[in-house]
Order: sequence, then structure tokens, then C-alpha cells
Amino acid sequence: MRVERVEAVVGNYPLKMPFTIASGTMTDVPQVFVTVEVSHNGNKIRGFGHNSISPVWGDERLASGLSLDDATKQEVEYIQHLATGLEGFEFKTPFDFYRERCLINESGLPDLVHIMDVSPIELSLWDAYGKALRTNVFDIPCVRNAFKNNSSRRARVMYTLGADEDPESVRRVIGDYGITSFKLKVKGSEHKKYAGVVSDVCSVKGVENVVVDANQSFDSIAHLRDFIDKLHVSLGNGSFVVETPFDKYSDIDVNELDRNIPVIADENLVTHEDVDRLHGLGYMGLALKPPVRTIAGFLKSLYRARELGMFCVVMDLTTGPPIGYGVQVASASRLGDVPTEINGFKFYSWDGLVDHGFPGDKYRDAFYVRDGCVDPDVFFKGKGWGISEKVFNAYKELSLV
Repeated sequence: MRVERVEAVVGNYPLKMPFTIASGTMTDVPQVFVTVEVSHNGNKIRGFGHNSISPVWGDERLASGLSLDDATKQEVEYIQHLATGLEGFEFKTPFDFYRERCLINESGLPDLVHIMDVSPIELSLWDAYGKALRTNVFDIPCVRNAFKNNSSRRARVMYTLGADEDPESVRRVIGDYGITSFKLKVKGSEHKKYAGVVSDVCSVKGVENVVVDANQSFDSIAHLRDFIDKLHVSLGNGSFVVETPFDKYSDIDVNELDRNIPVIADENLVTHEDVDRLHGLGYMGLALKPPVRTIAGFLKSLYRARELGMFCVVMDLTTGPPIGYGVQVASASRLGDVPTEINGFKFYSWDGLVDHGFPGDKYRDAFYVRDGCVDPDVFFKGKGWGISEKVFNAYKELSLV
């Protein structure tokens, strides 16, 4: 297969209200929509990929004084450079692109930013590859065999609690949506306060699973242990895990912690090459992000984690409709019976998050939670990612409003 042409269009989804995480605040979400034209056996095939690229996620350049606008501009220039340079690229499978263009970072950008920037291009190559094989991406043997469950199941949703939400919000989410899994973002600098907040959430009747996202805000094992010692957690047969407590470049060994509270990796997992190192440091699981860390990297990480006995969940705050969301839901549905964070605290309604509505097509139905789950069967019934050019362009045009 040969790449003949690549088009990368950058748009933007304005948010109705600011969205704040540990590394910064967003008032809008920059988007990249990629169309690739591939030649195969005398045929021309168009593939589509899409992702958001906000540097507010995991970009240490912001801490050194670079503005959010300037960081975004650098990413856009890099993506356009990547798109132009890909013309003439020959590949047998998208794993070739992953090996030659994703694992090698010559951009000068942080590794995590580089991977997020190449991901919409990689998604478009998988779409074209599936179409060339006349099958859905999730039915390609190397993809299908990576999962314990080859067929789609309903993906359980994890609700991300905002900073101003209290136990009453938890009860309302359980009652309104049937969701029993929750994610809380905490700050190591205020760990005593957040230990109380986490304990209050865990005490609510109906809560089954809790992920504490520490956002790299703890500086030592002693610091994290003091937070854990102040928790009052009893979830019966449910699960309680801590996500990325230390800086993503840190070599702090979490084997020293109580193994009854697993620590999982997120920002410190960039490519599959990080899995062995994290396992050696005592991380018991991985928060995988298939649309933003590349599909090939996701599959390789999943394989290696299984070999090492690590558990995996799908978590993602960074994608928008239609492709990234669908990839995430479909991946989560095949991993097993684990709670999955889907589009953060507004997982159930992108209309409620962004400043303009989305097209009234079948994909929109999957943005709503039913009985604590979303249904992956809405997606991926066609070839490639199953997203038509008409639907892809509709979402792209909305980002350009």
C-alpha cells in the first residue's frame, strides 16, 4: 500500500464552560481531521482519522512558560509537516507507520505530545487498511486477537467527578444513569482534604469502583502513603486504584506501597516500550488510550501487559466524535467487565459540553448512557472504522464554525 495524498484540517470545538484538569484549563478543544488517500492493487482508498490535540494534556512546555496558543501552533505546524512528508510512504500494515514514524520522535516536542499528534494520521491509515481488506478494523485478525472478548459487549461507563461535586452528585448519577464507577481527581498538595472527599464518595451506597487520578501530584512514596493511610475505603467486591501519582519521568518504585491498593500508569505510558519499565516499578495496571496513543501502540501495550499479568482499562478525556469516541467505546467493550472512562464528566452528552450541536446521525445515540453503559454496536458495522465520509465531513465542518 502506498500513501498518495494526506490532508490534515485543523478545527476547534468551543466549550460551553472552561474545563480544568491538573495541567491547565481549556476554553476550547483544537481538533485535527485527517483524510489519507492510499493506492492498493490499482484502487484508490480514502481513510479518515480524527483527534484532539490540546497541549493542556501532558505538555510540560506549558510549565516552562510557553503559552497554550503558541504550544498549539507548534503542534499544528508539526502535524502539517507530518502530513506532507507522508506522501509516497509505503506500508504493509499500519504497524509499519508506528515503527517508523511514531516510535522515532525527531520533532523536538515531548514524546507524549508527539504521539498525540501522529495519532489522527495513524487512525486514518487503519481506516484505509480495513477498507483495503474489506473488513472492519476490529475484525482484522491482529486487532481481534488482542482482546479477551472478540465480540462487542456493552462498555461500562466511569463518571469523572468535578471539583465542586459532592456525595449527593454521586447518588444522583447512580440514580439517573445507573453508573456505579467513579473517577476523582486529587491534588497531592491538598492530600488531607482529598482523602476526606474520596472517603465520602466511597461511602455512598451503590458505589462499586473508584479510580483516584493523582495527576502526577505526589512527590514521594511517603507522601502517597500518608494520603492512603487517611482513606476510609470499603467497596466490598469492587475495586479501588490510584492512577499516575508521580511525575511521568519519575523512577519512584511503587512496590513499596500496600499491594491491596493497585497503582496504574497513564501519562507515563507513551508507547508499548514503556510497559516493561512500569511493570518493574510496581505498576499493576495500565490506563490505555487507544485513540490518542495510536492503535498499534495500544495493541502492543495490551499484548505485553497480558504477558506480564497487568490489568488494563480504557480511559480517555481527549477525544471527540465521531472516530475517537467510537474507537474508545469499541475497545473498552472488548477488554472485559471493567469500568471505562468515556469522554470525562460529559461522556453522555457532547451537546452539553460544546458550544454547538452535532449532526443528528446514528453515532449521536451512543453519546448517551443506558443502565450505566454505552452500546458499541452503534459503531463499526462498516469497513474500516465504519464512519462514512459524509459523517466525517459533518463533524469536521462543525469544528470550523
